Amino acid sequence: MALQNKLVLIIANKTIEYFKSIEVNFDIKAITSNIIIELPYGEDYEDIYKPFKFQSVSLEYNNKTVFLGVIENWQTVINENTYILQGRALTSVFCHKFTNIKNYIYKDTTIGNILNTISGEYNIKVKLPLGDTDKLNTIYFNHNESFAYQIQNQISRTSIKGYVPLLSCDFEGNLVFGKNIEKLTEANEVLNLDYDYNNIYDAKINYRGNLRKAKYTRYGQNEESTNIEFTISDSEMSRLNIIDSRYSIGKTIDELRNIASRDRAYDIMASNQIYIHYKSWLDKNNSLIDTGDIISLRISKKLIEDSTKFIIETLKLYYSNEIGFYSMFKLTPYNTFNVG
Repeated sequence: MALQNKLVLIIANKTIEYFKSIEVNFDIKAITSNIIIELPYGEDYEDIYKPFKFQSVSLEYNNKTVFLGVIENWQTVINENTYILQGRALTSVFCHKFTNIKNYIYKDTTIGNILNTISGEYNIKVKLPLGDTDKLNTIYFNHNESFAYQIQNQISRTSIKGYVPLLSCDFEGNLVFGKNIEKLTEANEVLNLDYDYNNIYDAKINYRGNLRKAKYTRYGQNEESTNIEFTISDSEMSRLNIIDSRYSIGKTIDELRNIASRDRAYDIMASNQIYIHYKSWLDKNNSLIDTGDIISLRISKKLIEDSTKFIIETLKLYYSNEIGFYSMFKLTPYNTFNVG
């Protein structure tokens, strides 16, 4: 059991009472956390733990697991009387849910800057059964590891190189935070819309003449509708590959316009035909923001012209370093709307 304000090292489910040093770093290139442990050389360790490779390793700080992974390699440095163990995090992307992703990035490069240029395509194909097109079908988007590679590609184009120090501790277990590591935080549920018919939208888009109208009707106990009208000339229409249509969740059109005017990054989740956007999670002060205010649906022009009706059910959007930022949207094709 972890002591107050102490970092406790556990290997193969056994608490290591004494160690020389521990370092945990965020590997920008690999988009994962790695650990380097120095243990004193001795027969006790050799008899019990050899070989160290593939043994589980975890760190606890104030009774919270801040690193959970596996030893990938180890070496004995006899002249320094030291074992050097190296491991990686098992949790995908961001070490653990009790650490905050914004703390991994230097102040001059925010998550919003990174996400703003990410446009990941998720090749999910779902087709309605032949002869049974009246039945609804569903697609789930959940970005975690694939999303990590998108972040990786973008980070590689920033000024951040190599490792970002997260934490280290001395042989007494005193914790030293790396640059911009301020505190350990709980995972945040950013948006939670219960699965019910209050959050189902029937989106109908009419592209006839110069005026293109997008109308979204929210079905529930009280029927609501939000009309967004915009004008696109025929010449502009011929050059467009993607049309943006936005709808809000429980917001008035004035609030929607206000939210849309803010300078916040988008994250893009997509199948090969359908793009679902939602706002980034950090404002200019690196504070977590509510992403449920505005969602943008991007659909290819051909798909809009060929299809007239579809349903979007917004489920949950989470922030958790255990599996990264992720969200779950349920998109339901209806009738002639066929994905794939």
